[in-house]
Amino acid sequence: MSGDEREINLAGRGAEVDLDAVKAEIVEEVAALRKRRGGAAWIPDSSCETVPAKSADEIVRILALDDASFARAAYQLVLGRAIDSVDYVDVMDHLIEGESRIDVLWSLAESPEARLKDVDPSALLGERRAAPSVQLLANRSLFRHLASFAVNLRHAPAQIATLEYDLRRLSLRVDWLLSQNAALQVSRTEMASAMSQHLRDLLAGSETTRGAHQFERRLPVDEYRVGDAELRTQRDRVITVSEQAPGLLPLTGGMTDAGGELLYLALEEAFRGTDATIRSQLELYVRRVAACGAGRKDSPVIDLGCGRGEWLQLLKEQGYLARGADSSSIMTELCRGKGLDVECADAVDYLSRMRPASAGMITAFQVIEHLSFDKLLQIVDLSLRALRPGGVLILETPNPENIVVATCNFYVDPTHIRPIPPDLLEFLVRARGFGDVETLRLHALEMVKPSEEHQEWLSPVLDRFNCSQDYAVAAVRPTPRCDDQGHDESNGGTV
Repeated sequence: MSGDEREINLAGRGAEVDLDAVKAEIVEEVAALRKRRGGAAWIPDSSCETVPAKSADEIVRILALDDASFARAAYQLVLGRAIDSVDYVDVMDHLIEGESRIDVLWSLAESPEARLKDVDPSALLGERRAAPSVQLLANRSLFRHLASFAVNLRHAPAQIATLEYDLRRLSLRVDWLLSQNAALQVSRTEMASAMSQHLRDLLAGSETTRGAHQFERRLPVDEYRVGDAELRTQRDRVITVSEQAPGLLPLTGGMTDAGGELLYLALEEAFRGTDATIRSQLELYVRRVAACGAGRKDSPVIDLGCGRGEWLQLLKEQGYLARGADSSSIMTELCRGKGLDVECADAVDYLSRMRPASAGMITAFQVIEHLSFDKLLQIVDLSLRALRPGGVLILETPNPENIVVATCNFYVDPTHIRPIPPDLLEFLVRARGFGDVETLRLHALEMVKPSEEHQEWLSPVLDRFNCSQDYAVAAVRPTPRCDDQGHDESNGGTV
């Protein structure tokens, strides 16, 4: 009798239940169940879960397969689908690293995909084994290292071939360098001979102009001797002017007495050039004044170390407003005699007293080579503060890239401290906050004229004699970038 039929009979009887009949039915059903199980008694055990016979047989079967077949069969058994290439690589990687096949089956049965398909891991695989022992973990680590060694061993032939290829190329390179060295030894004598000939040509050419140069240099010296007597009679007035700006470092490198300053003026006339020569060299900067909107009342041009005032005079003639500063009282008086607005002051002191963003352009021609490195940084920093956004800083100085300048001409002026390479000056102004930095190479010397006889290797050497005697770095103060609190992020100030 089935369970449903028994429930109907019990419901129909109501409260009158024949216990003997019910017992007979239960005994009959137990005997039938025992018969179906082969005569073995059925003892329920709730403490453990058994794997269905069909699933257990299938698991035993796939565990005996090779790795590739096991991977395919495992996906089919647990997830009911064929394995794809990504899954295949993942399973094989776990097996190579020493993971057991049972652990692989459990990983699949507990995966998100298995949960979506309502796969019951316990029903499929039974109770999970206890955590692996320390020895098993050590074995797995050993297998992992063996697998890595096998992979490296498989790639060893290719790596050996690559090393042999590199070694062969290195050997050929060494052979080529040895041959080049031999050729260089052969041409060394030719190089020395050619250089000697060029030097003789230079000396021969310089003899024809030496007399004229000496005559030109004697003229300002004679003027100095005449003017020195007159200047010393006005010494008290000069000292009074100097006392009005105590502690200032003159650009004349210690020539604090009036006679010494006049001597420096004569030295400039002799070696730097006449007023007309300097004005012609400075004309190329005039267009930059108009381009940046400088030279007006609200954004004048400031010339530091203005000297004899050639640049200020040129700007005045062009209709631009310009002011200057020089630590030499003689230079200051000379500029004022020309009607120029010049103050006797040290460059750092002058810039520190300027209002922020009050200048349109700041220039310093042949000045920074007279300064220490600390003062040069002060000049750059204070110029950034004094310039309005978009204002331009121009610093001109002798170019040590030219061999004649670096080894001789630079030291004609005894007040020069050290030459400044173009790359260094460009780096400094950029690092201190300026943008749009440009280097202008000026006044090429052209000491040695190139000819067809010059060999190609000699050109870089001649370029060091012929390149520019001076250079200038032009830089722009960037427009401020303000944050929400009004702070200037480009210069650290508050707008």
